[in-house]
Amino acid sequence: MCGSYFSIFPFSFQARSSSCLEKGNCGSGFQCQQCPARGILAPRCTRIRPTNPLSHVKSLPFNRYTWLTTHNSYAVQGMKDVGGVPRLSPSNQQDSILGQLQVSSPGSVNKFSRAENAWLLFIVGEMYSNGQFDSNENLSPSADLGFSWQNGVRGLMLDMYDFEDDIWLCHSYGGHCHNFTAYQRAIDVLIEIRDFMRSNPEEIVTLFIEDYVKVPQGLSRLFFEAGLNEFWFPVTRMPKYGVGDWPTVSDMIKRNQRLVVFTSKMNKEDSEGIAYQWTYVVENQYGDEGMRKGVCHNRQESYPMMVSLSLILMNHFPSLADYTGSCQHNSAELMQMMRTCYEAAYSRVPNFIAVDFYKRSDGGGAPEAVDQANRQHLCRCWDAAHCKVLTLLPTRTISYNLHGVFP
Repeated sequence: MCGSYFSIFPFSFQARSSSCLEKGNCGSGFQCQQCPARGILAPRCTRIRPTNPLSHVKSLPFNRYTWLTTHNSYAVQGMKDVGGVPRLSPSNQQDSILGQLQVSSPGSVNKFSRAENAWLLFIVGEMYSNGQFDSNENLSPSADLGFSWQNGVRGLMLDMYDFEDDIWLCHSYGGHCHNFTAYQRAIDVLIEIRDFMRSNPEEIVTLFIEDYVKVPQGLSRLFFEAGLNEFWFPVTRMPKYGVGDWPTVSDMIKRNQRLVVFTSKMNKEDSEGIAYQWTYVVENQYGDEGMRKGVCHNRQESYPMMVSLSLILMNHFPSLADYTGSCQHNSAELMQMMRTCYEAAYSRVPNFIAVDFYKRSDGGGAPEAVDQANRQHLCRCWDAAHCKVLTLLPTRTISYNLHGVFP
C-alpha cells in the first residue's frame, strides 16, 4: 500500500549519510559525526530528529503514533557532581531534557515543491470531502508540513528516588540513591517540562517513572508543586484494562490533557492517580538480554508482547551505557529489532522507541526508526522514503482483536 507521490515523512534535502567537514554544514535536523564502532571514520551527516507525525494528522487515537523516547533521559553527560562527590553511574544522553524536547521555528526544513504542495492540497481536499478528517483538522502543507522538531523527543524515562529529604533523579541500584549516583532534583526537571508544555500548547509528553519514592503522596505532590497538574491526562480517560483506543490527539490537545504519566508502582494508581505502567503498556526486555538478535520477549513486569494492550514500548540499549557503540546500536540493529518486535506483537509497531544517545547513528538512526513506525500507523507501509497519502486511515475507532492485528 505504499506510493511514490512524495514522502509523507520527508528527510531534509541534505543527503543522509553524506560526508561533512564541520559541525554546522549538515543542515537542520542533522549532525556531523563518525561511527568507529561500524568502522566509519570519515565524518558523515546523520539524522538527529524524527518527523513530527502531528504535522500530518492529529485526529487519530494517541496509540496510533510513535514517539522518540530517551532511556535515563536525565543522565546527561557533563553534569555537575552532587556535593562534590564524583559521580560513578554512567550517562545515557548527550543533551539536557529541555534540549531533547525543544522545538524550533516552523518552516525551517522539509519544504515541498510547488507541485507537491498542489498535489497534497488536492488530496487533502478529497479527504475532507470524504469525511476522513475533522473539520478543525489543520493540514496546510505550507504551515504544518514544514514544521521541525529539535530534537523531537516526546517520551522520557525518569528514575525517581527519595534522597536528602526530597525527590531526586538517580541512576542507582538497590532502591536507594547516593551522592555518587544522583543527577538532579526531580522538581527542577519537571519545571523545565512544564515550561516547555506551556510554550508549546500542541505537544504531548509521556513520562515513564521508575519509581522508588516511598514517601506517601510524594509523587502526586511533586507534580502539583511543579505545576504539571494543569496538563495531566487522567487515568479515568485511559482505556479500561489497557485495551482499545485512547482519545484522539486532537482531543487531548483541546482539553489540554497533554501529559501522560506512568509509574512502576501498582498501588499508586489507586492512592495517587498515577497510571500503573504495565496495565496499559507491553514492553520488551531492556539491556543486553533485550538486544539479542531475532528475539523480542517481554520484561518480567510486562504482559507478553502479543497481548493486545493499546501501547507498546520498545527498549533498545545495552545494560551498560556505551557512547562509542551507540552509533551501531541505533542503526541497522535498531531497525532489525523493531521488525522482530513487530512480529512478536502480532503486526503492531511500538508507540515508544527508547534508546541511549539518541543522536548517535551511522545514518538515519532512531529518528528513522520512529518515522518507519509512524508510516506503519498512518499508511501500513515500511517504505523508507514514501507513503501514499490516499492510504491514510480515516478517523474512526480501531478495535484490535485478541492478537492485535490491524482490521
